[in-house]
Amino acid sequence: TAPTPDLSIAPNAITVGYYARVVETGGVGVTVRNGPSTSNQPVTVAGEDSVVMITEGPTPGGEYEWWGVKLGNGTVGWVVGDFLVPSAAP
Repeated sequence: TAPTPDLSIAPNAITVGYYARVVETGGVGVTVRNGPSTSNQPVTVAGEDSVVMITEGPTPGGEYEWWGVKLGNGTVGWVVGDFLVPSAAP
């Protein structure tokens, strides 16, 4: 069986099953959408420095690479990878 991932350590790259932190949004946070495209509807905003679980991806959509995320409150959606960095679990 595969070893259980150690979520207390940030992976080297954005990785499904691990966490990522929202960065470089100028303090406004990143828009979470209901699909991997800027034409998809916004669901919520993940605040600057918030930590999200990566659930799927990367998926190309328009000029961006998108990652499926799950927020701490259970909200799910897609965010642009440019605003994520690998993170340890919150």
